[in-house]
Amino acid sequence: MSLNPPGPVAVRAADDLKKNAYDPTTRQGVIESPRGSNRGPAIDIYNMAAGVPEGSCWCASAVYYRLLMAAHALDVDLPADLLLANGFAAAAAGAYADWAKRHGRWIAIDAARSGSIVPMKGDLACFDIPAEHGIHHIGFVLSAGKGGAVTGEGNTHPDGELTRDGYCVAVRRRSWEEFGPAGGFVRLPPL
Repeated sequence: MSLNPPGPVAVRAADDLKKNAYDPTTRQGVIESPRGSNRGPAIDIYNMAAGVPEGSCWCASAVYYRLLMAAHALDVDLPADLLLANGFAAAAAGAYADWAKRHGRWIAIDAARSGSIVPMKGDLACFDIPAEHGIHHIGFVLSAGKGGAVTGEGNTHPDGELTRDGYCVAVRRRSWEEFGPAGGFVRLPPL
């Protein structure tokens, strides 16, 4: 499979989410307020942009918002079916994986693990959470190497467990195993 590298919209969106990472030392960045509420000034904006109720899980909403803002800043239109995946502004992590599979833009975790296709900055990182049975968490790839990827994720923890219901934006170092057996990556069109 041959895919063009991610374009400027995806790369900018990944960089912008990384800038939102919460730093507990300085207390800067995006964090739930109160913790565990799926709420906060930036989080409410993410969910509102994605068309989901306040207090909803927000990892996919953060991805959607960052893609939307990057496309707007670069004066680019995102694919309409990506924005409306599953009928509601792609606010579900699995909707991105489904879109990629329909459009030949899915990179399975086995391809990444074997090195036959290396995820790149701007790809969407999709996590198969075993207890949830399917793709239920998403973020951006910031870099990737032999053993895994560095990701920027919303609604996660700065360290520890993989979950779709954390409390902040964080940069995480993820092993290939953490993506789960059905996990993988979305390579967006080179916009």
